[in-house]
Amino acid sequence: MLRILSREYKRPPDGWSKRALTYWDCCQFGRNDSPTIGWIVQGEVDINALSDGLERAVQRRASWLRGRLARTETGSPPFEIHVPPAQSDVRAFTISVQEVKSDLSSVISYVPNGAPEPVIHVFQTFDKTTLNPRGAIRGVEEYIEKDLPLLHLHVIKASDATFISLCWGHAAMDAVGAGQIVSAWEQELNNIKVDTVFEDRDPRELFDFTNDVSLPPGWTLPGWIRPSFWEFVRFAVWIVYDLWAFPQVHGSIYIPEALITHWIKIAEEKLSEDEWVSRNDLVEAWIFKYGWSYHPEKDLNTMFTAINFRGRHPQLPRTAITNTAMSYVTPPLTTAELRATSFAKIALRLRQSTLPFSEPEHVAKVVAYEFNNMKTNNGKTYYYPLGSLKSRQYGSTPWAKLGLSSPKFGAGVTTISNVTYCADRRCSTLIDSESGDWRVDLKLPQRAWECLQIQMEKEKEALEEFGI
Repeated sequence: MLRILSREYKRPPDGWSKRALTYWDCCQFGRNDSPTIGWIVQGEVDINALSDGLERAVQRRASWLRGRLARTETGSPPFEIHVPPAQSDVRAFTISVQEVKSDLSSVISYVPNGAPEPVIHVFQTFDKTTLNPRGAIRGVEEYIEKDLPLLHLHVIKASDATFISLCWGHAAMDAVGAGQIVSAWEQELNNIKVDTVFEDRDPRELFDFTNDVSLPPGWTLPGWIRPSFWEFVRFAVWIVYDLWAFPQVHGSIYIPEALITHWIKIAEEKLSEDEWVSRNDLVEAWIFKYGWSYHPEKDLNTMFTAINFRGRHPQLPRTAITNTAMSYVTPPLTTAELRATSFAKIALRLRQSTLPFSEPEHVAKVVAYEFNNMKTNNGKTYYYPLGSLKSRQYGSTPWAKLGLSSPKFGAGVTTISNVTYCADRRCSTLIDSESGDWRVDLKLPQRAWECLQIQMEKEKEALEEFGI
């Protein structure tokens, strides 16, 4: 009954206003996600100061995040946000606090920043609500049914450390937007005065520039496939079988700065002078090469990675808090090719797939194509980053360099590690730290984890051999 009632339009309370969401915000790929970013900190944490600082940060940076998700009157786009008056006492988030008498490691598995050796943790049982209770929310419908705030702050106080996590409704913003909220939160907690006034553009106007973008007939996104009905059925059956034959389990990978540096040296030896790859490219390529290499030799394998368009086009400012990300797809490789190709070359394939996105003209075409598709289908999508219908995919969403990794939560408080969760869409999350370490959280078949663990032991031996 609640679900039926939630589909009816409800006017905002008296004095409340409406904040539009774009078709991109309402995309079915994101609107049912509640990503989580968490930090392990040491030092005396004042929960009241922590909470008040987040409230001020939201009020200053994007006060509309204090609102509640709702259905639109027209149904297109399907959702909007009802925003309380500025002077109301409506909180921007809910908060939960848990106290444990033992060490934090008894509740949360983590590796401290700066740890010298790589670590792979595989969890035979995993409860995402341990990181943040909001992770149990099924999606935008439940936000509406339960009248939930868009954010949830969770704190675990243990004997040796404190865990702080923030979970948000993806319909409101992506990780780039969350990074700006966390940066504002950090400023509030450290009494950093900021004079910058951010333009809060009307989301309904954000993609107006696409009206002037002309697309060549038949232009499509490389690697994105629209299956026919029967192709989709066959593909869905194959996915169900694959998940049954190779059950997936959660795990995390910690890669120290020394190993990243070692990989960079390998890449410099393998690539020509005019070729370049990033740390992010190398981490993804390593997982793809060694985690997918156990499949039959003739099987196809595809890698796709999320890319955010804000800051890549003059009409899409990076400071806008919204959703503008999608995935780019690398050409499929057979398992035999995957085994025979160095992971530096695989990283280069990934890097070369991103090069067109440095051109605003190409970005405009991609954004226009995707936005028009979502507008036509009211947030639904029928295209998928598969590379091939016969391919196994490795998807990832990078959270590095967004201000999410090592925030400073006030004087005397030090961030010593971080954890992420965004695996409901079977995509890994990559994040860095101030120490130069990298972490990856993802779900993989047990066999893939075994392959990665075997290779990681070889990486440890290489570090010892080179005296790193």
